[in-house]
Amino acid sequence: MTIAATDSVVPERPYPNAPIIEAVIDLHIEYPAADAIETLRKFAETISPSFPRMEPLHEIRVQIDGELDGQASKTTHAQQTGWRLFNADGDRILVLQRVAFTYSHSAPYTRWEIFGAECEQLWRRFVDLCKPIRVTRLAARNINLLKLPAGQIDLTDYLNIGPELPDSLGVVNGVVLQVQIPQPSVSLRGHSTVTLASQQSNATDHQPMILDIDMFEEGDWSPADPVMWQQLERLRHRKNDIFEACVTDKTRRLFA
Repeated sequence: MTIAATDSVVPERPYPNAPIIEAVIDLHIEYPAADAIETLRKFAETISPSFPRMEPLHEIRVQIDGELDGQASKTTHAQQTGWRLFNADGDRILVLQRVAFTYSHSAPYTRWEIFGAECEQLWRRFVDLCKPIRVTRLAARNINLLKLPAGQIDLTDYLNIGPELPDSLGVVNGVVLQVQIPQPSVSLRGHSTVTLASQQSNATDHQPMILDIDMFEEGDWSPADPVMWQQLERLRHRKNDIFEACVTDKTRRLFA
């Protein structure tokens, strides 16, 4: 095969410079304990050697009570909902809430095999100590930063997803697009949310574009059931398929 001087070989996957800026595994849970926050704190302390920084999470609600002296009267309620834990390098974050267990891996991304194994190990320790009743939602999500060439480009050269507009409207210089797609090939309760959004930037050598793919399934799993992790693996593979369907070889060459 002869390759023209202007061409470049499409890199093999996994890509040498993967565009992932954040990978997320999210488990929604039902939790029995009235003192859930204290139980979550105790769990956080058991893993403090791996996650030495710990921040409380709060939910703030504003209630409008009516008018007093011609002005609206409001009451603000703040309630702690959980904890956010950081590893020493800041590239792993574990969020513990009354309703969710969320593990994220920021750039530089390694591999699913490492990330997923870390999450599963933490989850098993969490289940042993905190004893959630059930898992009601599984999600595997990747947020990708695509550094497309600077200047005026044809998005269809780089993406298979985007707005279709009549030529009379002119050149598109910003995109915000979100689609929700059932994924029956993975599960009758499987769905994906795909978001494409251009980003403001001072960079002169590229124009950034976010491609966010959230693959999820709602259901009812026992927290200790290994089937849950097998299904997360299926969601992950389908998420990767969606990413590959959204980009072209021109974009893949940017990851070399």
